[in-house]
Amino acid sequence: MPAMDCGSYLHRKTMQTNELLPDLAIREGEWKLLCEYDGTQPKLYNLASDQGETTNVDVERPDLVARLSKTVLAWHKSTPPDNGPSLK
Repeated sequence: MPAMDCGSYLHRKTMQTNELLPDLAIREGEWKLLCEYDGTQPKLYNLASDQGETTNVDVERPDLVARLSKTVLAWHKSTPPDNGPSLK
């Protein structure tokens, strides 16, 4: 998949568009959260009612965003660094 350096992070582009993809993702039941390495720019989708991930409901569920963000960030910190910022 094509990649491009955007500031401090290595972002991946989608195959169909030039849209930048988030760095981290977590799924719990019907919920899927996408966010950056630092937890910013969260996008929360209810896959049971929105399989195409067209409606970000992060504002309606801040409690779930906070919990899932905390979980995915803790997991990410527990893994070896991917060295994304140093890849050029």
